[in-house]
Amino acid sequence: VTRPAFVGADAGGLALTVAVGSSGAASVSFGAAVAINDVANIITASITNSRTPGIVAGGTVDVLAVSAATVNVLTVGIAGAVAAGSGVSFSFAAAGSGSGNDIANTVTAEVSNSVIDAEGDVTVKASDASTIHADAGAGAFSVAGGASGGVSGAFGAGIAQSFIANVVNAHVHNSVISTAANKAQQVLVRAESISLIDAVAATAVLAVGAAGDAGVSLAVAGSFVENIIINAVEARVDGGTSI
Repeated sequence: VTRPAFVGADAGGLALTVAVGSSGAASVSFGAAVAINDVANIITASITNSRTPGIVAGGTVDVLAVSAATVNVLTVGIAGAVAAGSGVSFSFAAAGSGSGNDIANTVTAEVSNSVIDAEGDVTVKASDASTIHADAGAGAFSVAGGASGGVSGAFGAGIAQSFIANVVNAHVHNSVISTAANKAQQVLVRAESISLIDAVAATAVLAVGAAGDAGVSLAVAGSFVENIIINAVEARVDGGTSI
């Protein structure tokens, strides 16, 4: 059993404002982009309660559960504000972008309460490959100019949070692998998991306050990235299994 999953998501927000007045002007702009992606698959390959005569094979027997999940996401938020007047001018721009990405797959390859009579190899394998690529960017600029005064503020934030928590299990329980008539050449019980998170968050801001008397500008930028991988991977033979 093979279950590939691909999620591609792009989100963008753009806001621009311009204000011009003979005595004074004020301009405010906000831009934001958000993307949320969740992948939660259940993949199971099993031989269960097959005892008489069981699975009889002249060659190999493969019980394979394979999962491959990929999330690619890009979020961009841009905001700009411009204010100009002969008196006092005020401009404010704020931009933000973020993404939350989760992969939580359950992958199981199992032989339970069964007999496998094979002349070749017997493979019970569960595998998962999960990848998250997340990029978040935000840009804000604010310009205020006035003869009496100019006040300008620009704020930007980029956030990327990614979480992978898979359960991968290969299990042989209370079963007979090979019999007196046919001996399996090789028995492989294997569970494997490969997880990768690649995340970038970047922010750029610019604030300009210009005036004949007094100009004030404030720019604040921040970026946050959180990546967590918590996988449970197990391969086991138990319950009185005979190999």
